[in-house]
Amino acid sequence: MAFFDALFEAIGDSVKATADVITSFVEWGAKKEIERNRSLAIQQTSYNMAASTKMNAIKGSADWIGLIAVVMVAGIFFTIYMSINKNE
Repeated sequence: MAFFDALFEAIGDSVKATADVITSFVEWGAKKEIERNRSLAIQQTSYNMAASTKMNAIKGSADWIGLIAVVMVAGIFFTIYMSINKNE
């Protein structure tokens, strides 16, 4: 009986050691995944901030282009109006 007790105790210790190794490996993998997700979140935030800045610059340029277009159209109509009144 002592042989079987020692055998089962050795098997139990081996299973426990294997479970500890697997648990620590899973914990290590989870920590790495959390770090990777955190890094990706930081990168995404940086990308979103850069995209927002770029969009604001584009919107600002579009506002100026729109203003220039309005002034040009007003200038064309003013020129036509003045040429009509000049001939009268």
